[in-house]
Amino acid sequence: MRVRIVSDSTSDVPKSLIESLGISIIPLNVHFGSETYLDGVDLHSGEFYKLLRVSAKLPTTSQPSVGAFLEMYKKILDEGDLIVSIHVSSKLSGTYESAIQARQETGEDDKIIIVDSEHVGPSLALIVIEAARAAQNGSSLQETANIAIEAAKNAVVFVLLETLENLQKGGRIGKAQVLMGSILKIKPILSLKDGLIEPLDKTRTRTKGIARLVQLGEKCMPVKSAFVAHSNANTDAEKLKDQIVEMYPDIDISISELGPVVGTHAGEGALGLAFIRS
Repeated sequence: MRVRIVSDSTSDVPKSLIESLGISIIPLNVHFGSETYLDGVDLHSGEFYKLLRVSAKLPTTSQPSVGAFLEMYKKILDEGDLIVSIHVSSKLSGTYESAIQARQETGEDDKIIIVDSEHVGPSLALIVIEAARAAQNGSSLQETANIAIEAAKNAVVFVLLETLENLQKGGRIGKAQVLMGSILKIKPILSLKDGLIEPLDKTRTRTKGIARLVQLGEKCMPVKSAFVAHSNANTDAEKLKDQIVEMYPDIDISISELGPVVGTHAGEGALGLAFIRS
């Protein structure tokens, strides 16, 4: 009887790690007008950013259905395995609630532990990866859940945006912050606190913004894992990774492109940097 990890598409875990660690991903929904796509299933990052550039309106996103979770949970349970299901902050999405309802419908509450990570994007990816590695190494159901919860407590994320406009249109921040950002032509840096997005810093140029990400990363020492994510900004992501590797040469650092759901809110050109502190 194995422990299996389920997460959602806002984690944007690289496909290679999803496969090697046996992680199951529930996709959120992306809505372009009357068209609905499953994040990472029938709409991938490259196609999404092309659509985003030509779309007159910002797409919207929505949580997975209870039925999508129920189908996944039943499949895993039918194979005789147990589940730790780790999801995007419940303060940012209804995904966690869908998972809770699905667990109730299985009637197998003792075989499924659901974790509200209070994270999203690259920090959620690190939490999921750490839990999946523990499960693969034989941790029990409760041990794996505890590892995920502890990783979430020690996780930190910094995101450099090109603009605050997408977050405002998606209802994540107010219009006043966007107006001020536009007037000053700033590049905002955001973080997460208690599961909510909050402004952390701002710079006048992208170059200074990337340098600030590196400074923030240095202040996190010591760390045991790191992750770089981007929205159609691979060159800058590689450069950022190189600088973090110099700082932390003994840890593996993955790069992932933000998928359609997180990309909808972060906008094109975003750079994310996450750590789990040791």
